[in-house]
Amino acid sequence: MLPMLKYGNDRVVAFNDAVLRASDEFGLTDEERERTIPSGNMTYVRNRVGWAITYLVKAGLLYRPHRA
Repeated sequence: MLPMLKYGNDRVVAFNDAVLRASDEFGLTDEERERTIPSGNMTYVRNRVGWAITYLVKAGLLYRPHRA
């Protein structure tokens, strides 16, 4: 959650940019970036970034100006 909080603290950030930033921040390999959750619908990193943003918004630490 900390990288998302730092990155989104003072600017509007597109979700895809947040995923790329988190992947780079943690030094994920190409294989790790492409690994999908058991349902196969999305990658682990997209899933985890999405949940991190959701919880930070619910805690009032990030602001989501609009959906989508």
